[in-house]
Amino acid sequence: MKGVNLDLVGLIFMIVGLIGVVTFSSIARRRRVVMPPSTPVIEEERHHRGGYGV
Repeated sequence: MKGVNLDLVGLIFMIVGLIGVVTFSSIARRRRVVMPPSTPVIEEERHHRGGYGV
C-alpha cells in the first residue's frame, strides 16, 4: 500500500502487545497476593454405617 509503512505498524503493534502483557501480569500477580481465600476450607470425615460390606 502506498503511504503506509508496514514496519512502523508492526512495531507499534509489538509495543502495544508488550504493554498489554506487562499490565495483565502485574494485575494478575497483585490479585493473587492481595486476595486471600474468603472462606476457610473445612474437611470433614464422614463415617457411614450401613451395608457397604463393612
